[in-house]
Amino acid sequence: MLIQFTFAIYHFTSVHTYCLSHLFYPFYLHHTLITSSILSILDLSSSIPLLTSPHPK
Repeated sequence: MLIQFTFAIYHFTSVHTYCLSHLFYPFYLHHTLITSSILSILDLSSSIPLLTSPHPK
């Protein structure tokens, strides 16, 4: 009885997580793409003064 109960809980949570991940994965992917592009732009803009400065740190 306990094994069936835990299996039912496991099955429910896995299906629930699967549906949630399929719902949120495009948003998550979009968010990470935006974040990585913003971070790369910030990284580029912070490295430009280092390249143009006569005394690099």
